Amino acid sequence: MRLLLRQGFRHHWRNPLPTLLTLLGIAAGVALLTAMRASQGTAERAFDRAVDAVTGAATHAIVGGPDGLPATSYGVVRAMLRGRGVAPSIHAIARVPDREERTVLRVLGVDPFGDVELRPWSGPRAGDVPVGRLVTEPGGFVATAELLRRLGLAVGTELDLSVGGRLCRARCLGTIAPPANVAAGLRDTLVVDIATAQEWTGRLDRIDRLDLRLAARGLSDETLVQRAVAACGGLARLERVGRGGRSLAQLTQGFRVNVTAMSLLSLLVGAFLVHETMRLSVVARRRSFGVLRALGTKARALGLVVALEALLLGILGSALGVAFGVVAAGELLTPIVRTLNDHYATFGMPVLDLDPWQLTLAGLAGVTVTVVAAAAPAVAAARVSPREVLVTANAGAAAQRSPRLLRAVGWSLPPALLGALLLVTVGDRLVQGYLGMFFVLAAAVALTPPAMELLLRFAARVVARLGPFARYVVRSTASARGHLALPVAAMVLAVATTIGMAVLVTSFRGSVASWLGQVLPGDVYVSIPGGVDERDQPIDDAIVAACGRVPGIVGRTLYRRARLELATGEHRGEIEVVGIEASAAYRAAWPFLAGDAGDVGTGIDAAVAWVSEPLAFRWGLQVGDELTIVAPLRDAKVRVAALYRDYANERGEVIVDATWFAGIASVGVTAMGFEASDGGDPEQLAAAVRAAAAEAAPQNVIVRSQRDLRETSLAIFDRTFAITGVMRLLCLAVAFFGIYSAFSSLQFERAREIGLLRCLGAVPSRIGVVVIGQTVLLGVIAAALAIPLGLVIGQLLAHVINRVSFGWSLVEVTVPGGALVEAAVLAVVAASLAGIWPAVRFARMRPARALQEG
Repeated sequence: MRLLLRQGFRHHWRNPLPTLLTLLGIAAGVALLTAMRASQGTAERAFDRAVDAVTGAATHAIVGGPDGLPATSYGVVRAMLRGRGVAPSIHAIARVPDREERTVLRVLGVDPFGDVELRPWSGPRAGDVPVGRLVTEPGGFVATAELLRRLGLAVGTELDLSVGGRLCRARCLGTIAPPANVAAGLRDTLVVDIATAQEWTGRLDRIDRLDLRLAARGLSDETLVQRAVAACGGLARLERVGRGGRSLAQLTQGFRVNVTAMSLLSLLVGAFLVHETMRLSVVARRRSFGVLRALGTKARALGLVVALEALLLGILGSALGVAFGVVAAGELLTPIVRTLNDHYATFGMPVLDLDPWQLTLAGLAGVTVTVVAAAAPAVAAARVSPREVLVTANAGAAAQRSPRLLRAVGWSLPPALLGALLLVTVGDRLVQGYLGMFFVLAAAVALTPPAMELLLRFAARVVARLGPFARYVVRSTASARGHLALPVAAMVLAVATTIGMAVLVTSFRGSVASWLGQVLPGDVYVSIPGGVDERDQPIDDAIVAACGRVPGIVGRTLYRRARLELATGEHRGEIEVVGIEASAAYRAAWPFLAGDAGDVGTGIDAAVAWVSEPLAFRWGLQVGDELTIVAPLRDAKVRVAALYRDYANERGEVIVDATWFAGIASVGVTAMGFEASDGGDPEQLAAAVRAAAAEAAPQNVIVRSQRDLRETSLAIFDRTFAITGVMRLLCLAVAFFGIYSAFSSLQFERAREIGLLRCLGAVPSRIGVVVIGQTVLLGVIAAALAIPLGLVIGQLLAHVINRVSFGWSLVEVTVPGGALVEAAVLAVVAASLAGIWPAVRFARMRPARALQEG
């Protein structure tokens, strides 16, 4: 075995380039998987640690509706528990106006004297916390030393904040030193007294929740719920402490699965490279294997040594990939967190937090793919016959035959049918959708050899009159099509993936642009600055009134947004409900998919609603179905009057009439849209509204024209899909390595023919042209096969994966002609570059050496 291993290492040492390319191919796939999982995991753990930190030692919590709980309920429930195990809290998002956009801070309002059991690090027991000043000085806060260092603050320093658009002056009173696990969750949190949090949020008589520690209290959940309902109001409910539906991992499940699947595709492309490198290694050592078999070496030993070589390559390449991925994760963290902030939850920029288990899994995935890809070459090495090698000259180097069309169709039919079955029955199961796509791609790989054969026959007819060297390019490539099929399939998959992603992104962007034109019929829009968690912050009533009096306004739409508990059949969850006072233009332009506008938005007190497409898809809702809304004033049932297209919220939302909404919930105006008179300038109207808002109240609001809002929304879209460009480039890079390695294999096997051509008088430049011509031909074939497959992938991504991931459908699927041309050019250029060094090498090689190598 040692002799066999030394022989294998000697071969790789003497042929370093294919081995190096293999390592880079494995490393690229593992690096992409590592980077995406590490950056996504960092964001998820940072969010969940913040949730855990603020709950402290609580086992349960009493929560209310969008308006929280009455502040008086704290004293009542505290008396029930005899003054122990209960603590109020208020949670808010704060932004630093004079700093960069992503400086997001959490505000946690606590009762330092009441939190001694649940949050001992914030009360008198903490020692260093200035509890007395915290409850007496307006705007006082404490924070971890790390956060103060990042903000450049010291004790006594003041900081301007914006909370729900309200400008607040905060003052650092000291630091807190909680346990390490709690400190990790408080790295972006300002801890303030409950009264300060009420002032900052403008909710002077409300709290968000009551955290409870029920251990050893002797009270059942049912008993406590009954008492809590009496003390806190009918909407109060008891929840067991946990992340539940607010876990970022649950909120972003579709996003995470999509990113992981694309990363695994890159690793799959790298598997073809591993296969070709190990196949080339077996071909190059075939004569040596024959000699060893004649001397008594067992066939199993030869296969085992090839497998061990692949295992070592996999371990080394995966280790490099994990290292590269860790570096890349630091660069990807900012765009990943920005995307999550745009669509899922608002939190500060975390520090890269690596999970050893995730890194290990990524490395194991690379090693596993490498070993599996090398299985066929290992079996080929074990089947080497001494007689075949030693008696039949160069028989081992003969090219493999590609399967005939009927046989290839037979191989591709089962995975194609299985893939179609999985896709047709996918429902809302995203993993099943990707499995269906995988089997469709497997069927495409099985059809690659006969498809290559058909294209090569066509190429032979095209070049029939172009001379012997042109015909030789096609014939030599055709004779090696058997083992070129897999590397070409790798290139086809990589290029097809770029085409499919381009189809999805282009179609999605066009759909979003068209949708924005429908949901933004107004000319000027007013809202609270902030992210997805701040969309339900109310605008001051004085600002609403002042903006409505601005001259030149002919139409107005008001939005009142709140998160409420919804239920229907077997589904129940916290969903955004929007009450609207709509203008005629708003109702006429709204993107309905089914049903009609009914009385929503007209001011008529009717129990009807519009339901967004994502919610309808996930809950199986149709026009005419009934929904129950659990609201602060009373529970109410609404009939679904219409379904509409929505790309802003994948969790879904429900729109009801504001007049009807006022009867079940007291929710302030959270956004406004204004329509200018005919001939009016939207920019001038925006300036007038901005001035009126500034004079009416000290709350900060964003006033934007429709054009600015559209551009901002599309910029967020482009930012979200920027990561797909990285994936496309990495897939192409891995495929380039595969084509290079495959072509090196082809030239190794054709060395005798090259030498013979030189002996017959072919000049070195003509040899270079032949070699480059072969790679260009491979690139053209790959592009020709990738375009139809890419269009299929694009349709599946648009109609199946996108639908299952986010619940929405696209207005139309657009095939970008520029992306097709770009992909074809990339395939040809990559294949051409792969042939440059082999062309130079063989052009310089002496005929005798070429014949000897063959």
